[in-house]
Amino acid sequence: MSLNGNDLAILFIHDPEQKQNTSEEALISTYAMTPSEARLTSILADGVSVQEASEILNIQPNTVRTHLKSIYSKTDTNRQSELIRLVLKGPGTLMRHPVGK
Repeated sequence: MSLNGNDLAILFIHDPEQKQNTSEEALISTYAMTPSEARLTSILADGVSVQEASEILNIQPNTVRTHLKSIYSKTDTNRQSELIRLVLKGPGTLMRHPVGK
């Protein structure tokens, strides 16, 4: 990619041992998720199960699965593991605040 004849690059650096912060706002803007879908995706990215997510969100497991079908469609994924890998490697993990704040 170049801008005005200058080559550009973007570099993402993260510590694989550090828990990722998933920005729900980034998920909403990047994948056109609803706030509920973004919240569920963020919770699942923390490594919780569908059952645990349903308890955290106070919704039925079938409702979680319904949200997941919509999320899979919006992210062009087919499985929860594929979704989480996409989210953890994508713009959803960008921190909301600059480093040092």
